[in-house]
Amino acid sequence: MSKTVLIRSRDGKQEERVSWNDLNATFSRNFQISSSFELSFTMTYSSEFSNVYNLAKEKAFVIYDGETYVIQQISPVANSAGLLQKQITASHVVLDKLKNLRIDTNPESTTTNNSGDSSSSTADDDTSGTTVVTKPTDQVQTYSFESQLKRFFDNNDQGISYALHGSFPDLDIQASDGTVLDFLSSNASSYGAIYVPHGNTLDIYNYSTIERKTDKTFRYLSDMTEASISVDVNDLINTRQVYAGKMETTTTIVNGADSGPVSKDVIGFQSYVRQFVGKPYVWGGNTPSGWDCSGFVAYVYNHFGIAMHQPTTYEETQGTVVGPPYQTGDMLFWGSRGSTTHVALALNSIQMIMAANESQGTIIENINAWPPSFGVRNAQMYSMVGSGNGTSSEDSSTTTTTADYYQIKFEYRDEESIATYGLHRGSPLILDSVYDDDSAHKAARLQTQSNPSVSLSLQLTGEDGQLGDAIYAIVPEMNISTYVMLVGISGNDLAFNSGANIELTFNNNNDALKDVNHALFQDIHELKNSFNSVNNQIANLGSRNENHFGHIMITRKEANEIEQYVDKQRQDSGG
Repeated sequence: MSKTVLIRSRDGKQEERVSWNDLNATFSRNFQISSSFELSFTMTYSSEFSNVYNLAKEKAFVIYDGETYVIQQISPVANSAGLLQKQITASHVVLDKLKNLRIDTNPESTTTNNSGDSSSSTADDDTSGTTVVTKPTDQVQTYSFESQLKRFFDNNDQGISYALHGSFPDLDIQASDGTVLDFLSSNASSYGAIYVPHGNTLDIYNYSTIERKTDKTFRYLSDMTEASISVDVNDLINTRQVYAGKMETTTTIVNGADSGPVSKDVIGFQSYVRQFVGKPYVWGGNTPSGWDCSGFVAYVYNHFGIAMHQPTTYEETQGTVVGPPYQTGDMLFWGSRGSTTHVALALNSIQMIMAANESQGTIIENINAWPPSFGVRNAQMYSMVGSGNGTSSEDSSTTTTTADYYQIKFEYRDEESIATYGLHRGSPLILDSVYDDDSAHKAARLQTQSNPSVSLSLQLTGEDGQLGDAIYAIVPEMNISTYVMLVGISGNDLAFNSGANIELTFNNNNDALKDVNHALFQDIHELKNSFNSVNNQIANLGSRNENHFGHIMITRKEANEIEQYVDKQRQDSGG
């Protein structure tokens, strides 16, 4: 059945066919998975097609190949012959309606915090004290992809739906304010999801379910007129700081009847020492550039004006021996008194901070994970961050202070990428809900684009395809001989123009294209570095062939001959 393009009025009562001549000359599709699904064409006014010309108004419908599109742009123009024309751009109706599926927070919602002074209600209860609670701020709670889509689609008034094809992981991602398109743009790749509109449904696939193996084989200079690889390094990042495992410490200080102030500077002490997490361990060291366990403790105590020095056997004598529960600032020791082998500082009754060893550096650890042999409470430190005596008070007050820090901090570096492309520093990666070191490093690798984005485009004449088609591409000069999946189509429809050039784009997530990129850079690495110096020597190497590489105008044979020449030059010069 021959294809047509129809213009339908917004109310659906009128429908007219677009001139085939207009379609033959100007029709173009731009279909890209998870992105654009657009049509564009130019209509020329004539008495025969005056009705359809007048129907083509903003937000009118365009019917093509069983799908409905909405006119988004109209640009009236006059051509060189003086004929009136309209340039039409239309997008798929589902994508248009998705803009109306939103989640928005009620701006009138309120929260209430109760704190400050309060009268003591029971005279015989001593409510004074310091409570320190340290907990992960983001206990990992995961949500299914479908549960978040339902928040947008359930009971929507647009008459559209979604369909999931394949399996998707549960992630700690919740849909927030904005449209479903905003949500998909930000998160679809994390789920491994791609989407295509059909009818009134948004079909969502993983790569394995959308891919359809075909029996098509496209060979360079046989089926295709041009093949090109696009390498984009604009978004390349190969080093960044990573912060993972967000923790929250809440310190509640209660000044009750018959007691004085309970704490003076707990938060100040904790904030100061936490900045040293990740500093290196150096045996005998006593500065942030490198310290051992006793050097770290001495550095902190001296900062607060308390004379202290290494080793642990000296530090254990600088106070009174105490047991758990330990308080902020207490020194914690391992080993027998007089022959201790390790020391840490109590952050609170739950956690400690220490220069652990050469592999870990300075870390925060739960006290119950490695209980110390005993603690030592220094009187001067205790007066700054511990309990004290004061005058009595008839009133009580509560002060709650919250401090956040990250349990895991490191610099992610892709050394191979740095060696190949130079240093490209990116913004910090924040992984609030990742509390495992291995998982944090894995997430850093997955969420950092440390290699160029690569895409393969083929120009074909008389060939077409469907998104998701897997075809076998053979481009010998590019070392391509593999299946690649079609993710983009642009150009006319062969039903309107049988000789149209169709550009097909294939996914850059395919391992084959990563191999192509690697092979491409291997082939031209020496050439790029040496071409200028040997340019005059290759004039007699023969004529060039077609432009196989787009901007790289040299054949494999020429590359081999140039490499041989460069090697010989190096040997002759003793290099």
